[in-house]
Amino acid sequence: MYVEKILSFRPSAVEGYPSTLFEFAKFLLRTGKKIQVKAVFCSSEPLHKHYRETIEQAFGCKVFDFYGLAERTIFATQCQEHAGQHLNFEYGISELLDEEGNDALGQEGVLVTTSLENFGMPLIRYQVSDRTMLIDEPCACGRAMPRMREVVSKYEDMIYRVDGTAISPSILTHPFKLIESINQSQIVQLDAHIVYCLKSSRLTVTTIVMSASYWRLFEARVGEDMKVSIEYSNHLARDPSGKFRWVVNQSISGEQLL
Repeated sequence: MYVEKILSFRPSAVEGYPSTLFEFAKFLLRTGKKIQVKAVFCSSEPLHKHYRETIEQAFGCKVFDFYGLAERTIFATQCQEHAGQHLNFEYGISELLDEEGNDALGQEGVLVTTSLENFGMPLIRYQVSDRTMLIDEPCACGRAMPRMREVVSKYEDMIYRVDGTAISPSILTHPFKLIESINQSQIVQLDAHIVYCLKSSRLTVTTIVMSASYWRLFEARVGEDMKVSIEYSNHLARDPSGKFRWVVNQSISGEQLL
C-alpha cells in the first residue's frame, strides 16, 4: 500500500527516519519494486553505513543526512560531498565543549547551542548530550559554513563498563549485521547487565550458532565483569516519537555502576 501511495504521489524526494527508510528499502529490494526519486533525506537517528548503502540501492539516488533539535537551536545539513554536515550559522550558534567546559579544539565534545530563530523562547548556550567533532578543512563543495562530523551518540545511548568507563556505540559496529536472517538488533543496558535483542526473520540453528559466535566478540568488548545475554524478539522497542534507538541505556549514568 505504501508503495502504491508513493508512486501515485510521484514525489521528487523521500524523507524519513533512517531505520524506517532502511526497512522500506529492504522491502523494495526484496520485492523488486522501484521508486525513483532525486534524493532521500533523513534525520533524528544515526545513519549507519549499511543503512545508507541499502537505501541508496533501493531508491537509486543519494541519501542526505540532516541534524537538528526540536528546540530549534541547531540545524546541520549534508551537501553533495557527503563529508560531514554543514552548520547553518544563520540558524544558530554552535559550540563544542570538553568535560571541563572548555572549547573542545581538535577533539570530540558535547554540543552547546544558541538559537537565532526561536523568538518565542530563545535558548542560550543550551547543552544537549549529543557528541561530535568539528572538521577544520574546507569542504570541496565550496560552502563556507563550518562542518561537523556525524553525531556519535548521546550519553544515554552509550554503554558503560562496570568500572564506569564509557563505550561508544561506534566501536560495537553491529556484530550481528552479517547474519542475513537477523533483521534488526538493539542493545539494552540494565546496570551491569546487557541484553542484546535480535529480531530474526527466520530463527534457525545456524542463526543461533552464528549469534553465539558474534556474542563472544561483543562480550570481549564490554568486559568480562559485564553480564551479557541474547534475546530473540519479533518486536524491538521504539521511542514514543517513532525513533529507533540501537542502544538503550536504562541506567542513569556510568556512576550508577560503580
